[in-house]
Amino acid sequence: KQGRLSRDEINTTYKIMRRIEAEELSLDASEIVITSTRQEIEEQWRFYDGFDPVLERKLRARIKSNVSCHGRFMPRMVVIPPGIEFHHIVRHNGDVDGEVERDEGSPASPDPPIWSEIMHFFSNPRKPMILALARPDPKKNITTLVKAFGECRP
Repeated sequence: KQGRLSRDEINTTYKIMRRIEAEELSLDASEIVITSTRQEIEEQWRFYDGFDPVLERKLRARIKSNVSCHGRFMPRMVVIPPGIEFHHIVRHNGDVDGEVERDEGSPASPDPPIWSEIMHFFSNPRKPMILALARPDPKKNITTLVKAFGECRP
């Protein structure tokens, strides 16, 4: 609702205080938190009671230098950027030329078995597809993704 809900309406609708409490407890119990960007650490996690990016860096430096931290602990934040490296993908049931091995008794079809289950959902299933996983939030910019994909001739 882009800031149009009151704090009570947000809490009633989304149980946000319960979520924040669960996230605080998880953060307190975590040794490491993996994020997708440095911005997420600096602009999101720093609002939680269980994490302070400046203190986290100081504690890590002290621990590396074998200086006592007086029992203070904070989870380490590690950034692993989203995406996939396709050179690691190995084709199964095929040879190096990409030829799919077939049983002599089965009909020759270049489509994977799942296609028979999903083809009826598309008006033209042979068109290129894109998979975007994100919540429908304006900052995720799904509209621009769909527009750019739709305007791309290939």
